[in-house]
Amino acid sequence: MPQPFYIPIYLDLLATYVFALTGAVGAIQRSYDYIGVFTIAMVAGVGGSILRDGVFLQRIPLTIADSRYLIVIIVACLTAALVTRFRSGIQMMLVVIDAFGLGAYAVIGTQASRDMGVPILGAALVGMFNSVGGGMLRDIMIREEPLVFRPSEFYAIAALAGIAVFVTLDESGIVRPVCGLAAISTTIAIRLASVYFGWKTTPVSRLGWLERPVNRDNQTDR
Repeated sequence: MPQPFYIPIYLDLLATYVFALTGAVGAIQRSYDYIGVFTIAMVAGVGGSILRDGVFLQRIPLTIADSRYLIVIIVACLTAALVTRFRSGIQMMLVVIDAFGLGAYAVIGTQASRDMGVPILGAALVGMFNSVGGGMLRDIMIREEPLVFRPSEFYAIAALAGIAVFVTLDESGIVRPVCGLAAISTTIAIRLASVYFGWKTTPVSRLGWLERPVNRDNQTDR
């Protein structure tokens, strides 16, 4: 088995903290109580890894077995009130850390799946759910249309690009740490560039692929 790619635990916890913080802020803005804020923060912080381990790979999620992740989520909840007041001042920092977590979790999910014998396309799917699953579950639970479904800055696309880089280099025999760093760097670069330059996805209905509905009110009998 190739040498696995690992990220330092403190970076993993930092990314979890930021994801959980976004969930806690959203819950506070909707006037949820303490249980609601913690639940949304937990889903946003570790929901992707729970989907990866509990649903796809059928093993006990590491983020549940390691109490440090739950402590980080609690800390995120406690600081969420301050973030809602001073959010604009640290917005870019949160975007950068979020982009790192997006790429890291995409790589970790893909790598874990490949090591268990999952084909490339299936492993890429697991990596995608690992990276964006928490945010998607968060949006669903607070009754918002998931961000990954709406036209917006590149998010899932950035994760997919990172996964493509990781799989391509891994299949070429490059050592895993190099594959992982290249994939994460690609994800971060695409994500931040889309935010800075305002690149956004386009609704399918605007691409001309769908037939426009006929306005029957303006039709005349012939």
